[in-house]
Amino acid sequence: MEQDPNNRFDQFAVKVLYQGKQIGYIKKIHAQTISEELSRGKKVRAEVKNFDLNGVVNSVLLKVSISD
Repeated sequence: MEQDPNNRFDQFAVKVLYQGKQIGYIKKIHAQTISEELSRGKKVRAEVKNFDLNGVVNSVLLKVSISD
């Protein structure tokens, strides 16, 4: 994950990356908390728990872990 402070929609936006490529964003409701933890130097990891597939991926459920 990586902060995106220049995002025009959310100053706390957090990009979700997979193999160095952006695949989406953390929902705005959770972004500030995760962004603050990243600012503190914490490691934030996401694991895909489930996804909604109807021809395309509509939504993804992530389990987020934060550690030192």
